[in-house]
Amino acid sequence: MGLLASFILTFLCVVECCAQEHRSNISIMTMSPEIEPGSGNSDNNISLSSEIENVTSTKIDQYDIRIKALEQKLEEIEREKVKKCSPTSFLDTWDMASLIMEKARETAINAPNDSQCQTTCRPGKKGTEGAKGDIGSPGQNGATGRQGAKGESGTPCNCSRYDELARKVQILGEKARELQPLADGWYRVPSYPYWYKLFRVSSSYQTARKNCELMGGRLAANGIRNPTIRSDLLDTFIRRTGTSIWIGLDDLEKQDNWKWSDGVSSTSSNTPWGEGEPNGPTETCGCMWSTLQYRLADIRCNYQTFYLCEK
Repeated sequence: MGLLASFILTFLCVVECCAQEHRSNISIMTMSPEIEPGSGNSDNNISLSSEIENVTSTKIDQYDIRIKALEQKLEEIEREKVKKCSPTSFLDTWDMASLIMEKARETAINAPNDSQCQTTCRPGKKGTEGAKGDIGSPGQNGATGRQGAKGESGTPCNCSRYDELARKVQILGEKARELQPLADGWYRVPSYPYWYKLFRVSSSYQTARKNCELMGGRLAANGIRNPTIRSDLLDTFIRRTGTSIWIGLDDLEKQDNWKWSDGVSSTSSNTPWGEGEPNGPTETCGCMWSTLQYRLADIRCNYQTFYLCEK
């Protein structure tokens, strides 16, 4: 019995020692500090934020350079137009400006907008958790825990340069649309909003009127009533033709009730008739008559001559 008792005591000691070692391991694992949510290498975060900002600024600077190039080309077109050169001489400059504008538009589209800009900003770190409140008495809520510390502020978002870039592209697009008729051979008297194109194709009044309307315009009216515009058009290309020119004036709706193509009623003050005009009951359409120094005359509407469109 003595030998059996010794064996049992030895076995129990071994079991107890193993149990103590296991409890020690559990204690060590339990006491290990948890990794705080939101913590990390702040230096890496700052470096990443700076890199994003540098790339963004570089791209916007590239967009600005392209837009400035377009602005210079559009200014060049305006200067050439003021010189009253032939519209065809602008085509090369226009094509170059259009290409630059298209590139600027593409880069602007690819530039982050406000919502995309927000996603590139680094969020702030999560604040530490507040201490637990005391347990309340049964049936009542416990006391409110203390508020946790305020988390670190995130990187501020500044999308103002994207907004400025978009505004520049919009303005340039509007300028380009204003100059588009120039590439199509239209002419604009400086400081006036109307465009004019002389068609050197002999046509009747009705055909001429229809063709102008198909191009989004009308037979010239406002520019003929305005002495400044009329004088400029005469000097620029009308007198060079040596022939009469259809303009937008007729009394087709009611005899002797002359109206311009834009709906304005004809009066002695706004209609530069030639001497003795109008003078024919069967002549119901008006034109700039060459033998009257391009003052207006009424003639038959089926007369074939050149015509001037306005838009």
